[in-house]
Amino acid sequence: MKLKNYFLKLVIISLAFLSLACGDDEKLVKGQYASGIFIVNEGNFGSGNGSVSHYNPSDKTVIEDVFKAENDFALGDVVQSLHIDGDKAFIVVNNSKKIEVVNYGDFSSIATISENLANPRYMVSKDGKGYISNWGNFDSNFALDQSYVEVIDLKDFKEVKKINTQDGSENMIIKGNTLFVSNSFTNTVSAIDLVSGSISKTITVGNSPGVLIEDKTGMVWVVCAGSFGGNDGRLVSIDAQKLEVTQSIDLTKNVGSKITYNSSANEIYYYGGKVVYALKMGTTSPKVFLDISDFSGIYGIGFDESRNAIYVSDAVGFAGKGTVHQYETSGQLIHQFKVGVGPSGFVFIP
Repeated sequence: MKLKNYFLKLVIISLAFLSLACGDDEKLVKGQYASGIFIVNEGNFGSGNGSVSHYNPSDKTVIEDVFKAENDFALGDVVQSLHIDGDKAFIVVNNSKKIEVVNYGDFSSIATISENLANPRYMVSKDGKGYISNWGNFDSNFALDQSYVEVIDLKDFKEVKKINTQDGSENMIIKGNTLFVSNSFTNTVSAIDLVSGSISKTITVGNSPGVLIEDKTGMVWVVCAGSFGGNDGRLVSIDAQKLEVTQSIDLTKNVGSKITYNSSANEIYYYGGKVVYALKMGTTSPKVFLDISDFSGIYGIGFDESRNAIYVSDAVGFAGKGTVHQYETSGQLIHQFKVGVGPSGFVFIP
C-alpha cells in the first residue's frame, strides 16, 4: 500500500513538472507584434518622421509606424535602432536624444528615457543593465565633445555609470563580460570590462568601424567603411578573449557600415553601392551575392536566422517611403514592400 502511494506521488510530481515545462515553452509576449520583423526607419533629419514598421512574413502584411498607431504620438527625429530585452523594446531616437520604451507585443508605451543622452545610437543589455552608445554633442562648428556609453538600470531606467570612449561611439556587442564598442569617427574598437566598468583595451581595426557581429566560433567581426574617398574598407575579426585582431580583409572599396551573419552558411553579408557581397568564413575573397540594379543604393541589411531569409533596404534618397526586398539564401526574390522613410535596420522576432 505504501509502495502504491509512493508511485502515485511520483506520477503527480511528474505531471506538475510537465505542466510547468509546457508553460515555460509558451511564448510569453502576446500581441500582434509579438512575432515577425521590425523595420527601423530613420526618417528625414530634422523632420521628426522616424518610425518603426512591422512586417509579417507569413501573410506578407505591413503595418507602418506602429508606435504612432498604438500611442497616438510620433517617435521623433531620426529613429536609429531598436533593441529587445525581455518583453520590452527600446527604440533609440538619435536627434531627439531619447529612448522610447514599449511592450513590443502590442507596442504600448512604458516610459521615455532622455536623461544623460546625447545623440544616442545603439543599445545592448545584460544582467539587468542597458548599455547605450552616445556620440555626444556637437558645437556650432560641428566639433564633437566626449563620446560615451551610458549604463542604465533596466528596473528604473536611471543612470548607473557613464563610460567614456573614443569619438563616435556606435554599434556594440557583448561577449562574455566584455562590451565591444565601435568608435565610428576613428579606427578603433573599445573593449570594456563589464565587471569593472572600465576600458580593458582600445583595439585598432580600420577607418570608420560600424556594425559588430559574432560568428559561430565566437569571433567578433566589425565592418570598417573606410575613410572618405579612401577605398580602404575592411572586415576585421577580433579574438574576444585575447582582445587582438586575428584577420583584416581589405575590401578595396568603401562599403556600408552594416553587416549581417548567416550562421548556417557561415557567411557574412555586407554591401557597397547596389551590390551585396558574401564572405565565407575561412576565406578572404568575397563573392557577389546580389546585384540590385533597380535600387538607388542599399541602406540596410539583415539576416533572419529563424526563417532563413535576407532583407535589404533602399532609402530611395529619402524622397518618400523606402522599400525592403526579402530574398531566399539562393538570391531569389521572395517579396518587396514599402515601409517608412529611410529604412536602415531590422530586428527579427521568431
